[in-house]
Amino acid sequence: MNEGKRILIAEVDQGVGNEVKEYFESQGYLVNSILTTGEELLIQAKVLQPDLIITDTRLNGYIDGIEAISRLEQNLTIPYIFITSFDDDIRLIKSYFLRPLCLIQNPINLRNLDVSFSRISLHSELLLKHISIENN
Repeated sequence: MNEGKRILIAEVDQGVGNEVKEYFESQGYLVNSILTTGEELLIQAKVLQPDLIITDTRLNGYIDGIEAISRLEQNLTIPYIFITSFDDDIRLIKSYFLRPLCLIQNPINLRNLDVSFSRISLHSELLLKHISIENN
């Protein structure tokens, strides 16, 4: 079902990035390398056109995860999930305004990640059915 679907991960903490990568690979998704800068995220998202982006709100470089997603939304419609530690109110508010599929609290609990992603998958399926009905 998920075979061939690509996920792009941008995460500063390699341990967290590897954990997320392994989880999604175990679900049948294709995951390339783990990016650590907003600049890399912008380039790779445009080149790879993934089915989903999972990014930390804080990334290395001049562009953080929130700014990278904001820029990508101007040209691409790729769903995304933010990983955040919920310790910075301004960053949290900015991320909410972009309307991600969800915000995942860091440190990541794989059980919560599984539940969150199951809800997102169900929501996506219902949305696609709704769009299909409207177009017919």
